[in-house]
Amino acid sequence: MSITFSGSRSGPSPERPTRRVRHDVRDGFAVAVFSALSSTALAGAMLLLVRWAG
Repeated sequence: MSITFSGSRSGPSPERPTRRVRHDVRDGFAVAVFSALSSTALAGAMLLLVRWAG
């Protein structure tokens, strides 16, 4: 009994194009800023909701 997979390659997987380190740093910084802003906005919205309800 043999199993074959169509479209599979036995060779090494192609690597993604090389990017400069500053691009990775910029992307990481953007994620950190977005996370901080969204967390602050969510906390503010919850605070307003609690004050409005109580």
